[in-house]
Amino acid sequence: MKVNGSLKKGLFFLFPPYFFQKINTKFALYILILLLITLSGSYLITIEIMKNQIVTSIVRRAEALSRSIASAAGHHLIPRDILALDNMVYRIKTANPDITSIAIIDNEGEIIVHSELGKI
Repeated sequence: MKVNGSLKKGLFFLFPPYFFQKINTKFALYILILLLITLSGSYLITIEIMKNQIVTSIVRRAEALSRSIASAAGHHLIPRDILALDNMVYRIKTANPDITSIAIIDNEGEIIVHSELGKI
């Protein structure tokens, strides 16, 4: 559609020129824009809250699992029963497939048992 020798572009090409001059149209457009901004903001806030809750949940689960491993490993660390420690690490690793690795480390920072053989 040619108007004054030039082709109209964008959103105004779809609507007649008087369409955006009506007060009802302007009001509906402003409400739509405010609604989109509000929905976008609430989406971003919700995503951030969910991410924080998931991270907190994973950290709590890892802390609980590490405490249970530490209490069970203490009985085998005194006599240095490496086979029992290795067996315990293997059982915990197979019971929790989402855990990537488990390591038991002594007070000096030396790795005693690790779920991956190459890391010892």
